[in-house]
Amino acid sequence: RSWASTSCRTRRSALARRATAIGRAVADARPLDVGDAWRTWVTLLDLLGRSQEAIIEAQNSLRYNERHQGEASESTVGAMNTLSAALNKVGRYVEAEAVQRRIIAIEARQTTTQGQTMSIYLGNFGATLMAQGKAPEAEVILRKARALMVKVANTQRPDFLGILTINLGKTVEAQGRDDEALALFRAALTELTRDTGTEHPTWAQAQGELARMLLDSGKTTEAVGHLQLARAVMQKRLDPTDGMRLTVDLLNGEAQLRSGDAQGYAAAKAAIEVERTELIDASLDPLRSALKARERASNFTRFARLALEQGAVADAFEAVQLAQFGDLDNAGSGWMARQAAATPALARLTADLQTAAGQLKRLQAARTRAVVTGEASRVATADADIAAARAHVATQSARLATEYPDYARLARPEPRRLADVQVALAPNAALLVTTPMPSGDVISLLVTRNEAFGVTVALPPRALVGWTTRLRDSIDKALTDPASSPYD
Repeated sequence: RSWASTSCRTRRSALARRATAIGRAVADARPLDVGDAWRTWVTLLDLLGRSQEAIIEAQNSLRYNERHQGEASESTVGAMNTLSAALNKVGRYVEAEAVQRRIIAIEARQTTTQGQTMSIYLGNFGATLMAQGKAPEAEVILRKARALMVKVANTQRPDFLGILTINLGKTVEAQGRDDEALALFRAALTELTRDTGTEHPTWAQAQGELARMLLDSGKTTEAVGHLQLARAVMQKRLDPTDGMRLTVDLLNGEAQLRSGDAQGYAAAKAAIEVERTELIDASLDPLRSALKARERASNFTRFARLALEQGAVADAFEAVQLAQFGDLDNAGSGWMARQAAATPALARLTADLQTAAGQLKRLQAARTRAVVTGEASRVATADADIAAARAHVATQSARLATEYPDYARLARPEPRRLADVQVALAPNAALLVTTPMPSGDVISLLVTRNEAFGVTVALPPRALVGWTTRLRDSIDKALTDPASSPYD
């Protein structure tokens, strides 16, 4: 436990940083040792929550390894993998995907590549594609990864085959093939029972995924059995705020309610209250808040549906806002801040900060592309631009905190209470709020000054995806040729 403490990680990070610096300074240092120390430093930075530093040092580590050991060395590929993991951690999936494609291309050229190694890289790549909503492409990649891992006798991670099967099940489910997904979750449970035993968190995760699908198909009694097994393991092995555990707690409350136990709603709401606190607290870290919001959105929409079934429209209204929290955090909060500005100077300052933050994100993406393609001059230019952008953001943030301290309340946005919104609405105004569920169904809420209604609209599988694609295509065409391609 002591080795996992923050203070100990800080000391280890300082040691890894020093080892890296010494290795780079002495003439006879082995590049392999320097690369290992550097990757350790990156990992510890990430564990300490210093995400941006971790990404920058992962990029620097990759450049060092390429220069001293070549692109195809195990150490260089390891540095690429560390970089892609750091990028994924903060939701920079497009950049992570580019790095992972390069890893797989390198590994494919290695005649000595073990099936297990390639399977792990393919599995990571498939997970990145899934995070971007690219289910069909992710399915192809995950099937390749699983086919390789099935042949491995002694795996480095006994739960990895099960993870691949779970993720494959999710990609199939996202494409509307529920029966096939259910079969894959059952297969994952069988594999994990054999490979990890019945006390492993991934085994419990498989139980939870299976229970969720059974619950959605009306097989509540069978779902309850799987949820009880999952909860028993998670309560022993996972922190009370762990995302998997909270998901299972929410599902268990829903299953209780559907089994006739009225206390189930309170149990589900208790799990969502923890989710709410975790999400809003994360908003203080802009790198992670939107990512956490995307990861947890399905739980908030699920609870919103349950709340509407119970006639608790106020609960559903807040849950739907939390499901959209990433958008609220990144766009709505800035808009509210400008609206709330007491002076034009505050409006200009908040707008400038938003612009600067967007520019910094673009510069970071450009640096990653330059690192991936090995363009050293572009990396150096990007470093200088990023440093200037950071300095500007820091200066403006300090001004904001000093000159407008009341703005701090908007840095931690809370969902609006239904009653407060109703009071604010004009007599002839209405608010329509919609949000999709992972199933493709849509939750819609209509709020007026005196009443509030909510429904879950069932849609055919993939219908919403098709409409979204059509809308985006019309935007692209209208931007290119507005005269002949009007916005849909």
